[in-house]
Amino acid sequence: MNAALLVVLPLLAAFLTPSLGRVSRGLARLLGPAVLLFCAGLVANLWLDGTLPASLALGGFAPPLGIHLYLDPLALLFALAVFLLTLLGWPWREGTTGQYALLMLLAGASTALALSGDLFNIF
Repeated sequence: MNAALLVVLPLLAAFLTPSLGRVSRGLARLLGPAVLLFCAGLVANLWLDGTLPASLALGGFAPPLGIHLYLDPLALLFALAVFLLTLLGWPWREGTTGQYALLMLLAGASTALALSGDLFNIF
């Protein structure tokens, strides 16, 4: 399911940004917005898919033991807001690779918070 990609892709981009920044600063600056736009497209795809509400148990564990992502229109609206507001606040002209990586970590964690299916993961 594409729901796990909404959390994993920003975290992966945050991990790759410092390494990519050593090779090309321009690519490191554009990796984040590309991932954010792709994730916003995934949210739109999930919204228009017509299979909502849906849930996803990550790792194959039942919800009391594993992480449980719950997708409904409100959760997808918050996830879309996270991606668009992170894109709006992106430091386009002046920024370091550390700032880009931290923004992507914030986007991934905020999306996980928006899609979390239980209070334990939110805490």
